[in-house]
Amino acid sequence: MEVKSKLFKRKTGKSKGKWVVRLEYFDQLSGKTKFAERQAARRSDASDERDRLISEIKKSHGQIQTGERMTFKDLASLCEKGNYTLYGDISSRVHDAISHFSDRIENYSIDEAFAELEANRYSKSLVATGQEIRESIKSWTGIPTSIGIAPTKTLAKIAGDIAKKEPGGVFEMMDESLRDEVLSKTGLIDIWGINVRTAKKLHAIGVHTARDLRDMDLRAGRKVLTVVGSRMIEELRGTSSLSLELVSPRKKSICCSRSFAGEVKTFRDLADSVVAYLSTAAEKMRRQRLTTNAIGVFIETNLFRDKGVYSNSATLKVQPTDSTLELIPLALRLLRSIYKPGYGYRKSGVLLLGLQPAESETRRLFGDAVYQADKSLLQAIDAINIKHGRKTVRFGLSRNRNPNWQMARNHLSDGFTTNRDQILRITL
Repeated sequence: MEVKSKLFKRKTGKSKGKWVVRLEYFDQLSGKTKFAERQAARRSDASDERDRLISEIKKSHGQIQTGERMTFKDLASLCEKGNYTLYGDISSRVHDAISHFSDRIENYSIDEAFAELEANRYSKSLVATGQEIRESIKSWTGIPTSIGIAPTKTLAKIAGDIAKKEPGGVFEMMDESLRDEVLSKTGLIDIWGINVRTAKKLHAIGVHTARDLRDMDLRAGRKVLTVVGSRMIEELRGTSSLSLELVSPRKKSICCSRSFAGEVKTFRDLADSVVAYLSTAAEKMRRQRLTTNAIGVFIETNLFRDKGVYSNSATLKVQPTDSTLELIPLALRLLRSIYKPGYGYRKSGVLLLGLQPAESETRRLFGDAVYQADKSLLQAIDAINIKHGRKTVRFGLSRNRNPNWQMARNHLSDGFTTNRDQILRITL
């Protein structure tokens, strides 16, 4: 399959000066052109990321073509589902299931977690405990999982990759001789934290496998890979250097952005999308008890076209606030400063920057009474939306419930656990 790529240096916005790689390819399953974007500090890093992404895209399409025989319609229905609210809820349920077996858990991502297991806590082997965890998650959520067990997080990641191919879905790597055998067969690119560019550096000095990296001198490792590399080497040796993050660190920024289903050509529609994204970002910010002291807005057209290409962004420092009512006029002012008529826009987004704890917010010298009243109003709106569903009460310019700036979600899966109208009904 053909994958078009574009490599350029961003000239405006928060990521000004960074190298950006954009890919365009035709997805045969959905019959649509899709895009992927990554950015890096250096051109060489962006080039390596481009090669990796192209390889992954071609590999994934190859797996689909050589897989089980299915109709085109079945494949399309599987690949186009995208209910992110449902995904988040199921992820939370999986993490809750894990908490029944360990008091120390790091929720690393939506589909991954680290947990400490105490040996012989349940008078079972670690593999048997892993099997019980896997069976419990499957029973309680219906989600199949793979579990890797090892002395450190880096080794557990490697064990987890192997577990995906094991019949039982669990692989333990506590035995030193077994670890030595596995590491000798593990490539550098398969190690957590090693990218293509770093792997090339290590290949140049004769390090080709995870075992080679494990046996590398710590001082040499620190010289080539900085202090992060020395910690990685310690982890591969079975010494824990990366502790569990039991409390998620506070976010420094929040971004809400979507690609549109079609082209947006009017300022009103573009402004409506910005207000909607700002409302979502501000709601997340209040939920985490944070305030922002800077706001950014960006818009862009289809950057792969030869003509009619435009993108821009603007940022404004503000008095620390968590009020959607205060932020909306500022976001619209930024949008007016970068909007150009005559273009078909395909994406917009809002960034809340410089986030800090709401507890550190001081009372305002002027306008504090109005600000406090706004906070009470927004708390009521948030409570209504939590109880009755998102966007029950919303800010916006348009009365259209299905504007053309929304995402195309034609095959959205049902919200079996997040929408009371879509709960499964069983008749006996």
